[in-house]
Amino acid sequence: MKRFFTILLVAMMATTTFAQYSGSGSGSEADPYLIFNPIQLDQVRNYLNQTGVYFKMMADIDLEEFIADNYPSQGWLPIGNSSTPFKGVFDGNGKKITHLTINRPSTDYVGFFAYTNGATIKSLTIEEAEVKGGNYSAVLAGKLAGGNVSNITITGNVEGKQYTAILSGSGIASPAINTINLEGNVNGTNNCGMLLGYVSGGAISNVKAKGEIDGTNYLGGISGSCERGIQVSISEGEMNLKISGSSYIGGVVGYSGEISISKININITLYTAGNYVGGNIRLVYSGLEKQIQT
Repeated sequence: MKRFFTILLVAMMATTTFAQYSGSGSGSEADPYLIFNPIQLDQVRNYLNQTGVYFKMMADIDLEEFIADNYPSQGWLPIGNSSTPFKGVFDGNGKKITHLTINRPSTDYVGFFAYTNGATIKSLTIEEAEVKGGNYSAVLAGKLAGGNVSNITITGNVEGKQYTAILSGSGIASPAINTINLEGNVNGTNNCGMLLGYVSGGAISNVKAKGEIDGTNYLGGISGSCERGIQVSISEGEMNLKISGSSYIGGVVGYSGEISISKININITLYTAGNYVGGNIRLVYSGLEKQIQT
């Protein structure tokens, strides 16, 4: 019994230590955890599957040396997973993260965050990112399951498989994704886009994207494809893109169901010898196939 008590006590102490944050703040809305350096940024992963926890960046952070010292072979370890996603509030506070590198081509759900659920991510810049992953690969998040994402600027390149993009491999844009600026190159297979590889409902607005997408099928500037039967609203944006692929390619969305589009300016060059290709969107829904030009 005495031995059991000692082991239990040690385990409790280890858990408490793991959950601690090395910086200032209590994690509340009024007193968020303040992030000044890469160590504190990495400690965001200690608060997964928790709502009502707040983080705020207070300085620009260069991850190059930190990744070389702590994750030298595979790069940054993505934060969260499907069973323990990030659910909190991450306020970039107008600061930037540079040299985010990830080299995990056999891993699904790859990005700064691997998986979020109902999270708020705002006012963040990520520059000079280089990401390699499997399915669901992107710079910001492998998967955005709802929540609010706003005022995000990203420059970088992503190489993945299915569901690959700059912002997120897959997302539910609900309540909203808005005010996003993206520049870079995306290389994947099916369901690839600059903003999202795949989107399931919600509202997307004020997106500017510049770069190249190289994939196979279902490729688009905003999203490679949208879930059929789910309403998606896309408004206000500017696409300057080169897209190379086979079939179902559009400047905004490659393959979609129930979708509304307004005020999108497109400057796009398409390289394809396949079928179902258009400057704006290829719509396939309820057994009907038609080309939409705006």
